[in-house]
Amino acid sequence: MDSVEKNNPSSKIETLKNDLLGDCPYWVSFRKVFLFYILWYARHFKAIVLSGLSILAVLFIGVIPFEKAFPQSPNPPIFSPEIAPYMEAVSESTEYAVHLCVIIALLVLSRFRKRPNLKIASIAVLISLIFCTLFVRVPKIGFGRLRPIVAAHQEVGDQFIAFTFKHKYHSFPSGHTASAVTTTSNLIALNPYLGIPFILYSINVGAARIYFKQHYFSDTLAGASVGILSALPFFALNRHLRKKSLN
Repeated sequence: MDSVEKNNPSSKIETLKNDLLGDCPYWVSFRKVFLFYILWYARHFKAIVLSGLSILAVLFIGVIPFEKAFPQSPNPPIFSPEIAPYMEAVSESTEYAVHLCVIIALLVLSRFRKRPNLKIASIAVLISLIFCTLFVRVPKIGFGRLRPIVAAHQEVGDQFIAFTFKHKYHSFPSGHTASAVTTTSNLIALNPYLGIPFILYSINVGAARIYFKQHYFSDTLAGASVGILSALPFFALNRHLRKKSLN
């Protein structure tokens, strides 16, 4: 009976939750949080697959068919050429800078304020971004959607070529939007008020990717969905850490 309980993912998840508030070295905590993520995804695999298929159905039926003219269409007045430098800065910031600043800031705060949950949050942002990269790369290669800016230059329509490693066919989903929403979602899990400015930031990232025609609107919606999925384990973990710290 004991061996069955030890091999039960739910039992392992609860054990990891209880261990994480202890004073562990960084890499020990990293391994524990990473294992927690794997077990959480395994435990909720069916729900994740069903949710993913539902989102894809909505996008491919209700959004993507109406985007065919986007590559050749001009940007709306709200996207004037004057804001291009701002949009470029926002777009580039989500490649490394913003995420790195958040991870380091949470880690430093955990040392000064003696709050282990901040160290766990710092680790969770990093691990969420690792899973985000995986969740983005697989559909990018699998769907092979031509970027709208390339479609505009080649004067072709919206195209999908499955299982391709060519960068120009990696429009769906938006990786920049996914990573921005991943970090934002982790901060919301930690403190909803802290996440509010990052929600605005994520919206700006998605808008910037559309502005430069690197992505369609549906690509950013898919990217946002991936970002939320990447951070879901931390919502569950942080809820438990809060309860334990109050006891």
